[in-house]
Amino acid sequence: MASGSRGDAGTLIRLWVAGDPIAIRAPRHLLAPIRATFVDCLTGPAGAPVVEIEISGDPGSERISVGERVWNPGSVTDIIDQLVYVVLRSTLDAHPERVHLHAGYVSMEGAGALIAGNPGSGKSTLMTRLVADGFDFLTDERVGVDVHGRLWPCSLPISVTAGSFEALADLDPSLTGAGSGSERLWHLPASVIRAGSVVTESDPRVLAFVQFHPRAPLDVATVHPAEAVRLLLADSGDAARSGVVGLANTARLVAGLHCVRIGFGDAGVVPGALRELLSVDRPARLPVELVHPPTARRVAPALAAGWAGVSIDDRCVVQRLSDRAIVELDAMHASWLRLLDGVTAISTIVVDVAAANDLPTPSVQATAEQVLGDLRRLGVIS
Repeated sequence: MASGSRGDAGTLIRLWVAGDPIAIRAPRHLLAPIRATFVDCLTGPAGAPVVEIEISGDPGSERISVGERVWNPGSVTDIIDQLVYVVLRSTLDAHPERVHLHAGYVSMEGAGALIAGNPGSGKSTLMTRLVADGFDFLTDERVGVDVHGRLWPCSLPISVTAGSFEALADLDPSLTGAGSGSERLWHLPASVIRAGSVVTESDPRVLAFVQFHPRAPLDVATVHPAEAVRLLLADSGDAARSGVVGLANTARLVAGLHCVRIGFGDAGVVPGALRELLSVDRPARLPVELVHPPTARRVAPALAAGWAGVSIDDRCVVQRLSDRAIVELDAMHASWLRLLDGVTAISTIVVDVAAANDLPTPSVQATAEQVLGDLRRLGVIS
C-alpha cells in the first residue's frame, strides 16, 4: 500500500514480491505509472522491507539506486522498464540460497505448470493467452526454489517485447491506461488481462518448454528429466552461484513433474493441451542422488574438483561450479560416473561390472577406457 508523501524525498510505495516486502521511494510524477505497473504486488503482509529502492531526479533524468548501486535509464519512458528489472534483480539478490529458474508459472484449479522458453520462444505472449483463457498467474519471469523444494514465484507483470505488440494490440497500455509501456516493452499486470487471476501458491505438476514456429502444428513431446534440469540451469542466471545446492534442488523439483516440449504455431491451441497435461496424475517421483564428490583420499578417477553432479533416472547432469558450464550425460556415461568414487581402482570396477553382467572382462575394459576418455575430454573427471 502507498504511504504519505515526504516532500522532495519522494513518496513510499510498498510491494510484496516472492514473499518479501519491498519499498520503493519515488518522485510524484512516477507514482501513477509505478502503481499501474505493480498493481498485483501492492498488497501483502506488513513487515520491514528486505529491499529499499529509491528513484530520484526530474522527469527525463531519473536514476534508480539500491544501496550504493545506481542505474541511470536515461528517459522517463524507460524508467519503468529499468525499475521492473531492478525489482526483479534485487529480489533475486536478497535470496542467494535459492536457485531462480527462468520460467513462467500458471495453474488451473491448483495444479501448476512451469513454462520455460528461450528468448523468441513466444513464452510471454503465450502467458498472456493462458491467463486470458482462465489459467491463474504466479509469474512470467522467475521462480525461486529453496532447499525445502518450495517455490517462490516473482509475481511481477508480464513483460512482452515489441514483436508481440501487434498480436496483443488490445492490451496496449497507452490505450487501456493499465500497466505501462515503452517502445521496446509492455508491462502487463495479470489482473489487467483477467481480473482475479493472480494467486501466490500452486502444486507444480508440469514443466513445459515452449517454442513458437510460424504455421507449425501443435507438437507435444516428452523431455527426459535430466535434459530438463540441464535446460533450466543453462538459462538460470544464478545457477553457478547456487552451486551444488541449486543443482540438487532443481533436480528434485523436476523429478516429480511431467516434463514436455510444446511446439506451436497458434498459441490458441496450447491452453487445451496444457489442461490435458495437468489432468493426468502426478508421475512417480524419480530418485535423485548426488554424484560422488572428490575426497581428500582420492587415489582413483572421480568427479573432478570444482564440479558437482546429480543422478536422475538413468542419466546424470554435471555442473562446473566456477561458471555456467553444464553437461548432460547419457545412460552409459552416467552409469560409469556413478561408479567412480575416487578410491576404488578402475581395474576392480571393471572386474565387478563384468561379473555382475556376465560379460567378458576385455570387452568391459574397452568400454571403460572409451567412456573414461570421453569424461576426461569433457573435464568432468580427474
